[in-house]
Order: sequence, then structure tokens, then C-alpha cells
Amino acid sequence: MSGFTHSALSTYTVEDKAELRTKSVYGAVSMPLFTIREGIKYAEKLPYLTTDPQMQADTGCNAINVSGDGGTFGQITLTVAKVKFEDGWCFTDLEQKFTQKFLRKGSKLDENSVTDLMNTVMDDYAARIAKKMEMAIWQSSTSNTFNTNLKQFNGFIQTLDTLGGYVNQQTSASTSYTSITTSNILTIMDNQWLYVPADLRRSENLVTTMGEDTWSKLIIALKNANNFNWTASSQDAGKMELIYPGTTMKIIAVPGMNSDNHSALPAAFKNRIITFEKDNFVVGTDMISDIEDWVTWFEKKDDKLYTRNKFKMTTGIFFAERVVSFATV
Repeated sequence: MSGFTHSALSTYTVEDKAELRTKSVYGAVSMPLFTIREGIKYAEKLPYLTTDPQMQADTGCNAINVSGDGGTFGQITLTVAKVKFEDGWCFTDLEQKFTQKFLRKGSKLDENSVTDLMNTVMDDYAARIAKKMEMAIWQSSTSNTFNTNLKQFNGFIQTLDTLGGYVNQQTSASTSYTSITTSNILTIMDNQWLYVPADLRRSENLVTTMGEDTWSKLIIALKNANNFNWTASSQDAGKMELIYPGTTMKIIAVPGMNSDNHSALPAAFKNRIITFEKDNFVVGTDMISDIEDWVTWFEKKDDKLYTRNKFKMTTGIFFAERVVSFATV
């Protein structure tokens, strides 16, 4: 018998030469759309003021007739939830596999033992925290039981539905769409604009948000309708933003409203389209930079590297009646 005999060897697969890759994930998109209120340790009441002056006939030199509403004060309460991310890594777990290549020489492992690997890990970790926060700021609810990432505080959808009193587009337009499709999305968006309160139509802070899945249907519908007359300022494909043709309504697709963010999402959190002003939607927190401020340390008694990220978060809305919302029925 000639040649090599290798029946006693297992099939070999090269594992240690390729560069370590991570999956790309979307980061935080929605936060710049809101007003941030910092310095809240537990709860804070935010005041607001409305006035209602009344026009009168001028009948000459008469006594002052006070008939207007000089000012009505109100307030909303923001109670922040305490939230954290924590994790830990034992570097000896890497010794038995090809991952040993990430370890420096020597049996005494510490925070400097796998610097390159941990830089990659922490970059990926940060991106995934940003993604979870993007979803939570819209779709979290303290009453949910299906996912811990979406139950630590109430996101804007839950806050809006709890308040009620907003402009329900389907009710106003006498429609009953049970889904969003490329066939009905243009009618839905027409109605979204038609039922924006008159005081808001010229607001520079007015924005309409939807999930990227809804955005995709809108773009296809606009393409099919031969609406190619957008100007460069009307559409930013990279940011998934556009001005709805013929209106001043700015539409922004936000991944935090995607219907596929979790398979168990209740129907109320899917297929939503919400029009609001930036200064009407408030994020309450102690310090917004806490979300990106981590404490990382190597614990010698455990031989582990730990990380901890703590912050406080909640959402609030001043005037629900100045919000237009579409939801499937």
C-alpha cells in the first residue's frame, strides 16, 4: 500500500487565521428627535403654560374688560426607571480552543491579557446596547412579559397610548386598515398629513416617524406612482428621510419602530406612524451621557473582567392632543 494513511486523524478545519468579524447592527437613531431633560434622580414635575387671549370690540374710553385667559399652568411628571447592563468575561475560557491565540503568554491573566479581543468585544457590545435602547425608547412597556430589554421603562408608544387624547388618524379619516401595504400606504400618509392640527403644520420641529418596514412600503408606492420629482433637499436616502411630496411633512424611518424587533410584540407596537413636535416628546434621565459611560475593571479574586453601565430613563409627552397617530385595527 502506497501513500499516506490518515484514518486515525479527524478532519481538520483551519480556525485561527481569519480575522475576527462581528455582525453589523444599527445604532441609536431616534434620540436626536426628542427633547432631553437631565438631572432627574427619581421624579420631576415639568410645568407648561397655555394662554387664550380673546378679541373684543373697541367701544372707546371704557374700563378694562378682562375677558381672556391670561395663562393656565399645568405639569407632567417624569419618574425615571433605574436601568443597567452588566457582564463579565473569564479569559481562561479561551485556552482550550483556537481562541487561545488572543491570549498573551503567561498564566497570569489580567485586563491587559486580551486587549485586541476585548476592544472588538466592547465595540460590538456598545453597538448592541445602542440597538436595544433604540427599540426600548419606542416599544418598551413595564407591563410586557416577553422580553427584559423591553420592560424596564415605558417607551413613547406606551406613554402615548396611556395618555390617550391624541388624534387617531383612523378614527378621524373613518378608515379601518388592518395592515399597511404598498397599495394603501399613500392614502394612509395623505390622511396623516390631513389630520395634523392646524397649529402644527408650519412647525419647524414637526416630524413623522415610522418603522423601516413601513418606510420601505412607502418608497415602493412612491416609485410606482412615478413620483420622481423630489429635490435633493426633499430626500436623504442614506438617512431614510424625505419630505412627503406636496407637503411640509418630514418623514423619518426609525428602526426602533420596526415591527420585527421582537416576534412577541403586541399589535399596538407594530405598524405605527406618529407625527409630533420635538419639544413635545421628552426623554427624562439623570444624565444622557450615562448611556455611553461604562465602568470596566478586572477583579483579581475572580480572575474576570467586568463591565457595568447604569443610567436612568423614562419618556413623557406634554400635549397628547398635538400628536397624530396611525395604528392598524
